[in-house]
Amino acid sequence: MMKTISAANAIDEMTPEILNAPAYEGGDPIIEVTAATDGFPIMRFNKDYWDRSLPKTAIQFMTMKYQPISEEEMREHVANNGYPDYTTLSRDAINFGDLGGLIEKK
Repeated sequence: MMKTISAANAIDEMTPEILNAPAYEGGDPIIEVTAATDGFPIMRFNKDYWDRSLPKTAIQFMTMKYQPISEEEMREHVANNGYPDYTTLSRDAINFGDLGGLIEKK
């Protein structure tokens, strides 16, 4: 049985085996990390990466989950719900190449 940790200090409470295993993020509550074989590795931010001379409100890093759905999946969503998957439509309208312009640089 895999150990599930749900807390703000989740990483501090993990065993070395869990820290070195692939991770799964999601579920209920919002913060849930488990050692699942199909997950993503846990990553730590490099504090020296950030430009501390910029204001705290400056965007220096951005990540977005993007899982497009097929036309068939969209038709199925409309058939089942009576409306399109607006999340997918919104993401499809984003020019991801332009998002880099939001990141502040000197």
